[in-house]
Amino acid sequence: KADLVSKKSELDSRRTEANQLVNEIESNEAEYQETLKSISAEEDAIEARIVKLSKQLAAQQAAAGKPSSAALGGYIWPVPSRKISSPFGKRTSPGGIGSTNHKGVDISGVGYTTTVVAAKAGTVIVSEYSSSYGNYVVIAHGSGNTTLYAHMSSRSVSEGQTVKQGQALGVTGSTGHSTGPHLHFEVTEGGVRINPLTYLTNYVKAW
Repeated sequence: KADLVSKKSELDSRRTEANQLVNEIESNEAEYQETLKSISAEEDAIEARIVKLSKQLAAQQAAAGKPSSAALGGYIWPVPSRKISSPFGKRTSPGGIGSTNHKGVDISGVGYTTTVVAAKAGTVIVSEYSSSYGNYVVIAHGSGNTTLYAHMSSRSVSEGQTVKQGQALGVTGSTGHSTGPHLHFEVTEGGVRINPLTYLTNYVKAW
Protein backbone atom coordinates (compact mmCIF):
# COMPACT_ATOMS: atom_id res chain seq x y z
CA LYS A 1 0.00 0.00 0.00
CA ALA A 2 2.83 2.34 0.86
CA ASP A 3 4.40 1.62 -2.57
CA LEU A 4 1.11 2.37 -4.34
CA VAL A 5 0.70 5.64 -2.46
CA SER A 6 4.26 6.60 -3.38
CA LYS A 7 3.71 5.77 -7.08
CA LYS A 8 0.44 7.70 -7.12
CA SER A 9 2.18 10.71 -5.64
CA GLU A 10 4.90 10.44 -8.29
CA LEU A 11 2.32 10.17 -11.10
CA ASP A 12 0.42 13.17 -9.74
CA SER A 13 3.64 15.16 -9.72
CA ARG A 14 4.42 14.18 -13.33
CA ARG A 15 0.86 15.05 -14.38
CA THR A 16 1.24 18.50 -12.82
CA GLU A 17 4.54 19.01 -14.66
CA ALA A 18 2.95 17.88 -17.93
CA ASN A 19 0.03 20.28 -17.49
CA GLN A 20 2.43 23.12 -16.77
CA LEU A 21 4.38 22.26 -19.93
CA VAL A 22 1.18 22.26 -22.03
CA ASN A 23 0.20 25.65 -20.64
CA GLU A 24 3.67 27.00 -21.40
CA ILE A 25 3.51 25.70 -24.98
CA GLU A 26 0.08 27.27 -25.52
CA SER A 27 1.34 30.56 -24.12
CA ASN A 28 4.41 30.47 -26.38
CA GLU A 29 2.21 29.70 -29.40
CA ALA A 30 0.05 32.76 -28.70
CA GLU A 31 3.17 34.91 -28.35
CA TYR A 32 4.58 33.39 -31.56
CA GLN A 33 1.41 34.24 -33.53
CA GLU A 34 1.44 37.81 -32.20
CA THR A 35 5.08 38.18 -33.27
CA LEU A 36 4.26 36.98 -36.78
CA LYS A 37 1.36 39.44 -37.02
CA SER A 38 3.60 42.27 -35.84
CA ILE A 39 6.31 41.41 -38.40
CA SER A 40 3.79 41.18 -41.24
CA ALA A 41 2.12 44.46 -40.26
CA GLU A 42 5.43 46.32 -40.15
CA GLU A 43 6.55 44.93 -43.52
CA ASP A 44 3.21 45.88 -45.11
CA ALA A 45 3.48 49.40 -43.68
CA ILE A 46 7.01 49.72 -45.03
CA GLU A 47 5.88 48.53 -48.46
CA ALA A 48 3.04 51.07 -48.56
CA ARG A 49 5.51 53.81 -47.71
CA ILE A 50 7.93 52.61 -50.39
CA VAL A 51 5.23 52.71 -53.07
CA LYS A 52 4.27 56.25 -51.99
CA LEU A 53 7.88 57.49 -52.00
CA SER A 54 8.52 55.87 -55.39
CA LYS A 55 5.53 57.63 -56.95
CA GLN A 56 6.48 60.95 -55.35
CA LEU A 57 10.02 60.70 -56.72
CA ALA A 58 8.74 59.86 -60.21
CA ALA A 59 6.40 62.88 -60.10
CA GLN A 60 9.21 65.19 -58.96
CA GLN A 61 11.51 63.94 -61.72
CA ALA A 62 8.78 64.42 -64.32
CA ALA A 63 8.08 67.97 -63.09
CA ALA A 64 11.80 68.76 -63.33
CA GLY A 65 11.93 67.37 -66.85
CA LYS A 66 14.20 64.51 -65.80
CA PRO A 67 13.62 61.12 -67.43
CA SER A 68 12.40 58.43 -65.04
CA SER A 69 13.27 55.03 -66.41
CA ALA A 70 10.37 52.67 -65.78
CA ALA A 71 11.65 49.85 -67.98
CA LEU A 72 11.18 46.59 -66.11
CA GLY A 73 13.82 43.93 -65.63
CA GLY A 74 17.53 44.50 -66.15
CA TYR A 75 18.54 43.47 -62.61
CA ILE A 76 21.87 41.97 -61.61
CA TRP A 77 22.60 39.83 -58.55
CA PRO A 78 23.07 42.09 -55.49
CA VAL A 79 25.72 39.78 -53.98
CA PRO A 80 28.18 37.27 -55.52
CA SER A 81 26.34 34.26 -54.05
CA ARG A 82 23.44 32.75 -56.00
CA LYS A 83 22.34 30.40 -53.24
CA ILE A 84 18.64 30.89 -52.41
CA SER A 85 17.85 29.62 -48.90
CA SER A 86 14.25 30.81 -48.80
CA PRO A 87 12.02 31.47 -51.85
CA PHE A 88 9.28 34.02 -52.52
CA GLY A 89 5.77 33.37 -51.13
CA LYS A 90 4.31 31.09 -48.47
CA ARG A 91 6.78 29.33 -46.18
CA THR A 92 7.35 28.07 -42.64
CA SER A 93 8.63 30.82 -40.40
CA PRO A 94 12.41 30.35 -39.96
CA GLY A 95 13.24 30.04 -36.28
CA GLY A 96 9.83 31.43 -35.39
CA ILE A 97 11.01 35.00 -36.09
CA GLY A 98 10.40 35.38 -39.81
CA SER A 99 7.36 36.14 -41.91
CA THR A 100 5.31 33.17 -43.19
CA ASN A 101 4.47 35.15 -46.33
CA HIS A 102 7.94 35.80 -47.68
CA LYS A 103 7.94 39.04 -49.63
CA GLY A 104 11.27 38.44 -51.36
CA VAL A 105 14.06 35.88 -51.47
CA ASP A 106 16.86 35.14 -49.02
CA ILE A 107 20.32 34.86 -50.56
CA SER A 108 22.66 32.87 -48.32
CA GLY A 109 26.28 31.87 -48.80
CA VAL A 110 27.37 35.24 -47.43
CA GLY A 111 28.88 36.29 -44.12
CA TYR A 112 29.26 39.61 -42.35
CA THR A 113 31.69 41.16 -44.86
CA THR A 114 30.07 40.62 -48.26
CA THR A 115 29.40 43.80 -50.23
CA VAL A 116 25.81 44.40 -51.30
CA VAL A 117 25.43 46.25 -54.62
CA ALA A 118 22.54 47.93 -56.42
CA ALA A 119 20.76 45.45 -58.66
CA LYS A 120 19.75 48.33 -60.92
CA ALA A 121 20.53 52.05 -61.18
CA GLY A 122 18.20 54.43 -59.39
CA THR A 123 17.65 56.74 -56.43
CA VAL A 124 17.83 55.71 -52.77
CA ILE A 125 14.45 56.47 -51.19
CA VAL A 126 14.97 54.63 -47.88
CA SER A 127 18.12 53.93 -45.86
CA GLU A 128 17.29 53.12 -42.24
CA TYR A 129 16.86 50.49 -39.52
CA SER A 130 13.61 48.65 -38.70
CA SER A 131 12.87 45.90 -36.18
CA SER A 132 11.95 43.39 -38.91
CA TYR A 133 14.32 44.28 -41.78
CA GLY A 134 17.21 45.50 -39.64
CA ASN A 135 19.50 47.74 -41.69
CA TYR A 136 17.83 48.06 -45.07
CA VAL A 137 17.99 50.15 -48.24
CA VAL A 138 15.36 50.75 -50.92
CA ILE A 139 16.13 52.04 -54.41
CA ALA A 140 13.52 53.48 -56.77
CA HIS A 141 14.04 52.70 -60.46
CA GLY A 142 10.91 54.41 -61.77
CA SER A 143 7.31 54.78 -60.64
CA GLY A 144 6.33 51.61 -58.76
CA ASN A 145 9.61 49.84 -59.54
CA THR A 146 11.87 49.35 -56.52
CA THR A 147 14.41 46.96 -55.00
CA LEU A 148 14.92 46.36 -51.27
CA TYR A 149 18.05 45.02 -49.53
CA ALA A 150 17.64 43.96 -45.89
CA HIS A 151 19.34 42.56 -42.76
CA MET A 152 22.62 44.28 -43.59
CA SER A 153 25.21 44.85 -40.87
CA SER A 154 25.88 48.34 -42.24
CA ARG A 155 24.68 50.80 -44.90
CA SER A 156 26.88 53.03 -47.07
CA VAL A 157 24.27 55.13 -48.91
CA SER A 158 21.77 57.78 -47.83
CA GLU A 159 18.30 58.84 -48.90
CA GLY A 160 18.21 60.98 -52.03
CA GLN A 161 21.49 59.58 -53.34
CA THR A 162 21.66 58.46 -56.98
CA VAL A 163 23.37 55.09 -57.43
CA LYS A 164 24.64 53.22 -60.45
CA GLN A 165 24.00 49.54 -61.11
CA GLY A 166 26.64 47.57 -59.20
CA GLN A 167 27.41 50.40 -56.76
CA ALA A 168 27.98 49.37 -53.12
CA LEU A 169 25.04 49.88 -50.77
CA GLY A 170 26.31 48.22 -47.61
CA VAL A 171 27.54 44.95 -46.13
CA THR A 172 25.60 41.74 -45.45
CA GLY A 173 24.71 40.75 -41.91
CA SER A 174 21.94 39.44 -39.68
CA THR A 175 20.19 42.50 -38.22
CA GLY A 176 16.47 42.66 -37.48
CA HIS A 177 14.40 39.46 -37.50
CA SER A 178 17.08 37.15 -38.86
CA THR A 179 18.44 33.70 -38.02
CA GLY A 180 21.87 34.16 -39.60
CA PRO A 181 23.83 36.19 -42.16
CA HIS A 182 22.01 36.53 -45.49
CA LEU A 183 20.55 39.16 -47.80
CA HIS A 184 16.80 39.53 -48.02
CA PHE A 185 16.07 40.93 -51.50
CA GLU A 186 12.74 42.25 -52.80
CA VAL A 187 11.55 43.60 -56.14
CA THR A 188 8.36 45.56 -56.82
CA GLU A 189 6.97 46.36 -60.23
CA GLY A 190 3.83 48.45 -60.61
CA GLY A 191 3.85 48.84 -56.83
CA VAL A 192 3.43 45.08 -56.32
CA ARG A 193 6.02 42.67 -54.93
CA ILE A 194 7.10 40.08 -57.50
CA ASN A 195 9.31 37.02 -57.35
CA PRO A 196 12.91 38.24 -57.89
CA LEU A 197 13.78 34.84 -59.37
CA THR A 198 11.77 35.88 -62.42
CA TYR A 199 14.89 37.85 -63.33
CA LEU A 200 17.68 36.41 -61.18
CA THR A 201 18.43 33.26 -63.15
CA ASN A 202 20.98 30.48 -62.61
CA TYR A 203 20.29 30.39 -58.88
CA VAL A 204 21.13 27.47 -56.59
CA LYS A 205 18.12 26.02 -54.76
CA ALA A 206 18.94 25.59 -51.07
CA TRP A 207 15.54 25.30 -49.36
